[in-house]
Amino acid sequence: MIDPKPWSLELYRLESGRLRSVGTSDPASRWILVSEVVPLSFRLAPGTPRPRVEICHRDGVQVWDV
Repeated sequence: MIDPKPWSLELYRLESGRLRSVGTSDPASRWILVSEVVPLSFRLAPGTPRPRVEICHRDGVQVWDV
């Protein structure tokens, strides 16, 4: 989930029929959120005019900026 006010990125995981937050990233913290379901990690990186969402495959080669 991406929240623009203030900019943050939060990853949720479905456990026992309920969504549970497993982490939050903002441009200042540079926390990397790692999915246990798909082979991807996510982080909110500084950018202009807004932060970028960086998605990285576990292979470390493929990276996408959104």
